[in-house]
Formats: sequence, structure tokens, C-alpha cells
Amino acid sequence: MKSSLKPSERSKVRYILIESKGKEKLEEALINSLGSIGVSKLNMEFIDIKGKKEDKRFVVSINREGVDYFRAACELSPQEIRILKVSGTLKGIKM
Repeated sequence: MKSSLKPSERSKVRYILIESKGKEKLEEALINSLGSIGVSKLNMEFIDIKGKKEDKRFVVSINREGVDYFRAACELSPQEIRILKVSGTLKGIKM
């Protein structure tokens, strides 16, 4: 029998649609403003969307508690990083 976590024990994630010049620029901006420990607390993952090969837009998955920190870091960065949409599901992003 497969042991799975209860819904209350799972970490809640938010999916963020971002427009930026690249993933490296975003990571650099987050590390500069939040630090490496702050970025590790976000549990940030880049999500690959099938059929979408654009370099400017991509989806990031982070903890629900870190959304405000993520937004602040994007606003404080000198690079042009735009948050287009935040959703609780990938279907809600609709790239």
C-alpha cells in the first residue's frame, strides 16, 4: 500500500508566471536581495511547460509563505522582472 501524506501535511505551493530575460537573471536577483538562505526557504523550482519554448516567459513554483518575499525581491532587482500571474494551480496560469 502506498503511503501518502495527508493534505494538511503537504507543503502548499503557488505557481508564478514570470517574464524575464532568463532564469539566471532571476536567480541572481533573488540571491542578491534575499540571500542564499532566503532563496532556499522558498523551495523554488522552474516548471517546464510542454510546447512552450519561449525564453522570456516561464513558470516558477514556490512555497505559499514565500510569495511576498518573492514579489519584493523581483521589485527590488535592477533587472526587468515582471510577475504576470500568481495561481494555486498550473491550469490557472494558462500561458
